[in-house]
Formats: sequence, structure tokens, C-alpha cells
Amino acid sequence: RERTALLDEVIESMADGLVVFDDEFVIETVNSKAASLSGLPEAFWAVGRNIADVLDIGIRHQLYEFRSREEYFTEMQSALDQRGVFN
Repeated sequence: RERTALLDEVIESMADGLVVFDDEFVIETVNSKAASLSGLPEAFWAVGRNIADVLDIGIRHQLYEFRSREEYFTEMQSALDQRGVFN
């Protein structure tokens, strides 16, 4: 997919963290705010990386409240179904 420099600038300048991934959980877009909120180095959030791998690292180091990636994805799906948003 082609994105413009303007879209990249808007995504990067957002006050909130943003991670966009596909149906296979491969990261398509991410801004630096998301990386800083995650507690993991920005390099872990590279486009093309699978978010499940990133979650496993964060969970293993107790950076997140979830005990497993399955729990994370269950919570995410529930929040999206109920509110349309997952934080």
C-alpha cells in the first residue's frame, strides 16, 4: 500500500499511540508514541513484525497485565465488540 508523506506525518504526530496490524497480526503501521507506551524499544515495533511476538516479550518481562497472548487477544476482541476501541 502506498501512503503519502502527509499521512505518515499525521500518524506520527498523534497524541495517542497507534498500531495498525492485519488479520495475521503483522504490523502495518505504528507511531513512536505506541512504542514508548509499550515499554519496549521502538525496534520491536517494526513494520512487518508480528505483534504476537512483541506481546510475548512484553508479557514475559511483565510489562503488560496479560498473562498470555491469548488473554490479550480475547480482551482485545471483547473491547472491540463492545466499544469499537481497544487500549
